[in-house]
Amino acid sequence: MKTMDALLEQPLARAAILGERGAGLSRRPGQILSAVIVLCVVLNSGQTWLDFRENEQVTAARLDAGVRLLDSTITERFAVMRNVLGQMDAIVDTVDDGGALSADGLRQLKSVGLGLSTLMPGSELAIIAPDGAILGETGFPVYNVIPDLRAMLARPQRPSGSMLLPGRRGQVLAVLKPHWNRHGAVTATVFLMAPHTIMRDWASRLAMLPHTEAMTLDAGGTLLSEYPGKGVVAPNQRLPVNGQPVAGYESVAYIESPRDGLTRMVALRRIAPPWSSGADYWVVQYGHATGDYRQGWLRSTVLNLIISVALLVLLAYYLAAERRNRIAAARAAQALRLVRKVLDTMPAPMALIDRADGSISIGNASLLERFGAVASQGDPVVRLFMQAADWGALTGAGTVDAVPMLGRYGMFLALAHCQALTVEEYGVQRYWLLSLMDVTDQ
Repeated sequence: MKTMDALLEQPLARAAILGERGAGLSRRPGQILSAVIVLCVVLNSGQTWLDFRENEQVTAARLDAGVRLLDSTITERFAVMRNVLGQMDAIVDTVDDGGALSADGLRQLKSVGLGLSTLMPGSELAIIAPDGAILGETGFPVYNVIPDLRAMLARPQRPSGSMLLPGRRGQVLAVLKPHWNRHGAVTATVFLMAPHTIMRDWASRLAMLPHTEAMTLDAGGTLLSEYPGKGVVAPNQRLPVNGQPVAGYESVAYIESPRDGLTRMVALRRIAPPWSSGADYWVVQYGHATGDYRQGWLRSTVLNLIISVALLVLLAYYLAAERRNRIAAARAAQALRLVRKVLDTMPAPMALIDRADGSISIGNASLLERFGAVASQGDPVVRLFMQAADWGALTGAGTVDAVPMLGRYGMFLALAHCQALTVEEYGVQRYWLLSLMDVTDQ
């Protein structure tokens, strides 16, 4: 009997006991769980992508609406400036006729300048002759305000259009517009200047979104103003005016700034100033750094990623457990075949009894010969005893000297031995080993 116990408690027998338990698990719920996990991960990924696109579209729509407001505000100011420049041209026409700016013309110039200063505080007007002489001005001498202006006007190619110039009281937005007489000759330069901060004031009146910025550039990409920003713009600072378009918006693009290296979604509008000759346009940009407006999306993406990783870990754990169960089941079948072979070599009736329900898991040939069909696999072992209580007594005592048994040829007395098979490594007691010896004659 010790030899039999040792055989059944070998690692192969332990694998049989545990493997049989694993093999009994249904795989269908696990397959459904795997499909649900994969579906959840796919849906999470799809939802993240849809959220990203929606976030980009919503931001693009807001920026596009904002730049339209900026466009409208600047266009209104340009309309006033166009009227001012038109009046100054009319004043210069009197110079063409008389050769000098009359007192009445100077009064008209100052009146125009006064009206402009109410809308654009700090602005000044001047009319400059071809030789650089000041024909009329509305306030401080322009050559004192802008020290470099005289040298600029003395160049063979006189500057025209809008530009950002250094002044004694800060940077100045200057506009120079040549005036041609009826014969096509330049008789004067109409000069308008305003503090650089005037465009920042225009932008500040709008309800801008948090963490956004507005910039004004000339046609060459030179920065003229920014809001919010520092009070001084670095001279000749060129920035890109085009970028990768945003899907669905022709005037919204992703632009990387060389100043800070940040990528922004930028809405752009071209505005033709009143002094424009066609190529001298302004570009208004209203941008939002992608790292700012994507924060909410990034938080939800991280949460979705954590959920997806957790689901994938669960799936990996299930697949590993399923693989272990399949390996254990394969080993169990092999081990149980070995157990059956060992039991079949025994001359005495022997059986492996399932502790869970008291059914016969394996019975040797001697058992079937002695008891017949009632000792088949899956049949309750109590049917072998004359009295069912004897089985309970046997499992408690381990050995009973003379137990009445009901064989296929009638009743007989048996020396019954019941041994619990324990897998010490796992603390599992799954089977009893039952052995019988006929002691009727004794």
